[in-house]
Amino acid sequence: MKTLRIQMRVPLVLAALLIQLPGIVSGADSMGRLHVGEGETLTVPLGESLHHTGSITVSGNGQVLVHGTLDLDGQLVITEDGVVNVDGGTLNLAGDDTHITLNGNAGLAVVNGAMLHFVQSYVHQHTINAHDTSRVFLFEAEVRSDGSAETVILRDSAAYTAIGTQFEDWTTWYMWNTSALTLDTVSKAGDIVFYDSPSIDIRNTVAVMPWMYFPEGAVADLSLPDTADCQPTSLVIDPSVVDGIGWS
Repeated sequence: MKTLRIQMRVPLVLAALLIQLPGIVSGADSMGRLHVGEGETLTVPLGESLHHTGSITVSGNGQVLVHGTLDLDGQLVITEDGVVNVDGGTLNLAGDDTHITLNGNAGLAVVNGAMLHFVQSYVHQHTINAHDTSRVFLFEAEVRSDGSAETVILRDSAAYTAIGTQFEDWTTWYMWNTSALTLDTVSKAGDIVFYDSPSIDIRNTVAVMPWMYFPEGAVADLSLPDTADCQPTSLVIDPSVVDGIGWS
């Protein structure tokens, strides 16, 4: 399979500059296996787009910086110390059975008004799989999955943090080992299925649905917030749609 290598070494301060890549020109299409390796940086500048069909692998200390739009129809693999930073831009992930996988100490950041868009026609079409000590970080961002639920899988000591982020659709989280999930001021948490000894910290977030398992001999110490801090809500049921339920 063809490999396109980017022979560049640029500091982060130059990330906003238009960088012309051999065989990959902003606004054009590319195909095959794209590898961003040690000392290499691939930048999609503000106002520009890159449409790639095939896999993208980011390894070593390679970086992918997205200030414009990256349309990817294929796998995104971030490994070792590789980083994908969607800063104010958009990452559209399309295709069937195409996922984002992080290994090693890799990182994925979606920040500063950026959007992570899972192009989906059925539930769980795309998955984020984070392993080892990898990190996913969202800050003041948006996540869409076209009305179909997305899946996030956290293993080992991987961590997922979302702050001030709008999740337009449902998410199902699966957590193992000592992985960590932090949601702060998030519009919609979703289902959280956890095993082993993960860490879950959720604040100022609605639609939190943890799956609780209490095996024989388990002891649970649960508490709810002071009712003085809970604002009343009301719901009007349309009797033409729902019948036989004594709502008041």
